[in-house]
Amino acid sequence: MDELTGMAIGKARQMANRATAYADAPEEANQTIRDQNLTIATLRRELAEARLELLVKVAHAEGMRAYGDEFKKAHPNSPVLADSGRLHKDGDRKLNGTLAYEAAFDRILRDARISDPTKYRAD
Repeated sequence: MDELTGMAIGKARQMANRATAYADAPEEANQTIRDQNLTIATLRRELAEARLELLVKVAHAEGMRAYGDEFKKAHPNSPVLADSGRLHKDGDRKLNGTLAYEAAFDRILRDARISDPTKYRAD
């Protein structure tokens, strides 16, 4: 085989390899798209579940607020509604029930490894 023929064969092989790579590229791209679509579907499902969970928790909080309002009306002299001797940031007095709320709130966030729950609860 002369040098020119060897170069031609090498070039032909190189072109054949490129053609094979180009032929595989659409299938690889399609697989990437399928994988991404699966990821998107999973994330959408997780987001919908998280939204529902949040909505349920917000509804629970509002229900507890209404329950507390009714409790205050029915039992204005309850020790739960007595002054705890502590103050909110705005200077208003905290009730004993508020201290129970804060303790439970802080415990839940600390259990979730949130180091400063006070950053997230109303004061």
